[in-house]
Amino acid sequence: FLLILIPLGAQLTLQTPLYLGLLLDLIGLAAVILLANPSAIEKTTLKKSILRVMSELRGSGFYPIIIFTSAITGFSIAQMSYIYPYLETLGFPIAFLGVIAGLRSLGQFLVGSKIAKFESKINIRRVFLFDLILFSSSFALIAYLNNVYIIAAILVLVGSYEVGRSAFINGYLGTHYAKDKNYMATTLSLKGQTSMFFNSAVAYGVGFIMSRSFEAGFYIMSGALFVILLATYPFIEREK
Repeated sequence: FLLILIPLGAQLTLQTPLYLGLLLDLIGLAAVILLANPSAIEKTTLKKSILRVMSELRGSGFYPIIIFTSAITGFSIAQMSYIYPYLETLGFPIAFLGVIAGLRSLGQFLVGSKIAKFESKINIRRVFLFDLILFSSSFALIAYLNNVYIIAAILVLVGSYEVGRSAFINGYLGTHYAKDKNYMATTLSLKGQTSMFFNSAVAYGVGFIMSRSFEAGFYIMSGALFVILLATYPFIEREK
């Protein structure tokens, strides 16, 4: 809610968001000061290298899921480098850009809290087929539509779903593919690293095109993501 209130506060005075930010900083500082140090720190010894963990995951069906989900995450993050300048060119009020971020955060919480209840009933291939259509088409719709408020609604709804479902994806990977539970964090970190690879490749790859035409850039992102997801989808296991 603060992400929504801060940009709205700019409508009153330009200093209002600064005062709200200062208040949050002071609350955070007080929380850090009041934190208690643990009486003892448990020491753990890393027995496996990340290369060993990666080797153990080969042939398990883990990597197709990682590529599929990381491509979606990476493209979604790369999109944020260009979507706000694009909205500004369409006349979307700058002060309300924070409202989009706030509504996305609220939506992420709602999706994440509800999806856990249906985790045992969810078919992973059906979810990914839905993802393939949803995320690929969302980039194309952003490029095609000229109504900034419909585009903002797409950003909120799709962004809420993308991040909100991440807890389910991580839980699925941890349950079915982390052979050694002591290295679950290492296993899941591979997803984050792959996402950052896609983010960097896409952000730099479409930068020149975006500087000429935002619409062309989003169309290219839509097509590229569709090809990657479509090529990976057949390798997603039906059941684990």
